[in-house]
Amino acid sequence: MRFFEVNTQAPPSVDMGGHLPLRFIWRPLLGDVVYAVLIGTWFCVIPAAYVLDRGLSFTALLENWWFSIVFFLGGLFSVAGTLSCILTRLEVEVTSSQVRQSGGGALRDKTWNEPLERYTVLRVERRHHPDWIGTKDEFGIHLCHAEDASRSVLLYWGRSERRFQARLSRYSKLLGLGVQGALAARRATG
Repeated sequence: MRFFEVNTQAPPSVDMGGHLPLRFIWRPLLGDVVYAVLIGTWFCVIPAAYVLDRGLSFTALLENWWFSIVFFLGGLFSVAGTLSCILTRLEVEVTSSQVRQSGGGALRDKTWNEPLERYTVLRVERRHHPDWIGTKDEFGIHLCHAEDASRSVLLYWGRSERRFQARLSRYSKLLGLGVQGALAARRATG
């Protein structure tokens, strides 16, 4: 998962814990830095090795001005991409009185604080994947904001139904909120 997919329909594996404050910190995978390193390799390391191998002089490099531009842009994008991956993070914290989200790097505009009173319900989501081996289901628990859906928080996302049911019960008691969703009716009857 890449950092720009954090707020899409494909959530990361999340489990915020079982006691207040609930806390989740997400950083991009180390593999995301590979793209920036590949850019640096293709546009900086390989051309520099070519120049050194051929023993080209500085004046020869100035005559081929496009070579310098490619080297400069490759280095710039490589360093910027690496720093973006290293600095990007998303931290979510739910206490007994407020919900706080703090973003850094590419997600720095996703920082806000909200009182817990503005959250009205825990919404349950279940995704069935028939094309997966073993047809695993995914389960999610969202802390829903009453007025602004963009301030809703994902508390749990995983594949274990037993762990999901335990977290749903625990979060409902901790936060004093009701449960909404297809699994809520099944939980109430079962």
